[in-house]
Amino acid sequence: APAPPPPPPSLFFFFLLSEILFFSLAPRLVNDDSPEAKKAVASTLGTLFKTSSQGKFDKMVAAAVTWFKSTTEPAHCQLAAHLLALILDNLQLTPLKHHLPALLEHLPRHLESQEDHLVLQALHLAMRLVGQMEAGDLRLTSTWRAVHATLLHSHTWARLRACQLVGVYLAQVPPEKILVGVKVGEKHWLASVEVVKALILDLLAQLGLNLEDGSELG
Repeated sequence: APAPPPPPPSLFFFFLLSEILFFSLAPRLVNDDSPEAKKAVASTLGTLFKTSSQGKFDKMVAAAVTWFKSTTEPAHCQLAAHLLALILDNLQLTPLKHHLPALLEHLPRHLESQEDHLVLQALHLAMRLVGQMEAGDLRLTSTWRAVHATLLHSHTWARLRACQLVGVYLAQVPPEKILVGVKVGEKHWLASVEVVKALILDLLAQLGLNLEDGSELG
């Protein structure tokens, strides 16, 4: 008689494997030179987030949030921002609601970092967060101020992404609401005539930078 088939691997093996895959693949999001490889890694991690047990997934999220809070390792922050954006892409905001205060506390600092790659990834994460929240949510005020400061960033693509985010804000928040906020001095981003004027001037300055000869967007 033929030998019986081997027993299926235990669930423990799969749970263990998911954690190993996460910690071995995640660094390749920032360290791999191949865009195709990075895309494949991102896709694999997205599947991993959706299929892992709740306990293992929570550990992955906790690791990403811990890296995001780092004040000494910008590469860790960059990786964390990418991972958190992937979680938002695949599972929306619900798994991160518990960590949202920490994310919104540290995101402005990353947007104003001296590391271009971190700034770009933080802008990407900001776009994902704004897509899951109300643009006028007062919890985003510090983030919007940091985005505003990035409009004249030295990196062309950082300026472009910041401008896209400003466009999202202006599309979602009615002019009437902005005007009321200016009049009563609400604690939101565009809360004064001076800030509105500064935004207009910065957008015009950015347009001039993008139209210069040699601009990557020109």
